Amino acid sequence: MSAHRLATASAIVTALVAGIYLFAWGALWRLLAARPLPDALQLPPLEALLILFAAAALLCAAMQGPQMRNALLTSVVFAIAGFVMIEHVLGLHNGLEQQVFGGAVEAVYGASEAGRPGAVPCTILLFLALGLGLQRPQRPPRMDAADVWCGAALFLSFAALVQQLYQFEDAAHAGTASASVSEALLLMMLSLGGLALNPHGLLSGYAADTAGSGAKRRLMPAVVSTPVLLGLVALLTLQSSALDLATALALTVTANVAVFLALTIWVSRLLNQLQAEQRGEMLQREQAVREEGMTDILTGLLNRRGWEMRLQQVEDLSRRNGGNAAVIVIDLDGLKRINDTQGHAQGDALIKRAGNALRGAARRDDYLARLGGDEFAYLAVGCEPQHAHIVLSRLSHALEKAEVQASLGYAMRDLAGSLTAAFAEADHAMYQHKRARKAQSAPLTKPATR
Repeated sequence: MSAHRLATASAIVTALVAGIYLFAWGALWRLLAARPLPDALQLPPLEALLILFAAAALLCAAMQGPQMRNALLTSVVFAIAGFVMIEHVLGLHNGLEQQVFGGAVEAVYGASEAGRPGAVPCTILLFLALGLGLQRPQRPPRMDAADVWCGAALFLSFAALVQQLYQFEDAAHAGTASASVSEALLLMMLSLGGLALNPHGLLSGYAADTAGSGAKRRLMPAVVSTPVLLGLVALLTLQSSALDLATALALTVTANVAVFLALTIWVSRLLNQLQAEQRGEMLQREQAVREEGMTDILTGLLNRRGWEMRLQQVEDLSRRNGGNAAVIVIDLDGLKRINDTQGHAQGDALIKRAGNALRGAARRDDYLARLGGDEFAYLAVGCEPQHAHIVLSRLSHALEKAEVQASLGYAMRDLAGSLTAAFAEADHAMYQHKRARKAQSAPLTKPATR
């Protein structure tokens, strides 16, 4: 699931659940008064209304709706959650929820309790309102204020869920402070949806093929599971009376800090490794692009650009080390005639057959190129004059075996002065060979008679 779809799905699911709770409070409050919901499923009606507004704001931001509508919804959530928080701080008993929902709340919760959202859910809703209110269609590629507030809401909702699942001391009696499992889950979904809206944030880049995303994928399971597992160990020690609460909490905090320090070191090494792998892949891609730009499409040999680059590299190396080399130029015979009489497909087949024959006869360290049309070039690196004829004969024999007629000419670097000059001399020698072959194959004519 993509990050944008996660935000949309979170908004729709939380809106449906909150709507079901509101419908139950409006139509079934007498039944709820007789048979209240379990503590884990408790969701006060005013909080269900605020979650519905927050889900609408999240959906508006996900669909890139009007900014005014998003601002209005988040302002309502922030104002009501802030007012309820003030009631908690001042210790007011006649809460806003009783003013809005009246007898239904008194029937379910009793006259002595306001039945308002707890301090933790109100704090999470305040953070969510701030985060969702700061969502923008075009957001900068950094961790901005919207991510900070949505991240804080996610952390608090996760902590409230862990508290309920572990049933820490005073959790069951902290009705004005803690959140039920239903509240924590719904607020977690909204927080995740808010984080997912940032295209460069924690969740959107989770599946991307980058070094940072790879680190996220490897780190996230440890980040989530470490505090949960350590909290479970602390709970087991408390239940077995092996440690008191203060000692268990101190050891849990210390263990979390130690684990996260180790994770930080591991992540730094992981990022270095991933960056090294990415640099290697980037170099390979750059090398492939360079090779594609220097390769003839038809034969897979070097093209003229690649030939000139290799010629210059070998020339520089020969100047430094005093090495020699031979340049051989090959020109196919009859390519134009084949193209004109049999079609370009047959001409291309001839070029490919010649390229394969020359490649099969080439030495490992030499360079072979198709310069264009019917012209090929061969650079025999380190070749001395006494060996040039052997290389030339091997290439010629390979072409004859492939039933390709061609004219060849060669020149030595040390005699020409440079590989560029040797290439020009080899090209001239090839044309001399071509003219000689044409003269030998020319038909005899009778002498003129009086």
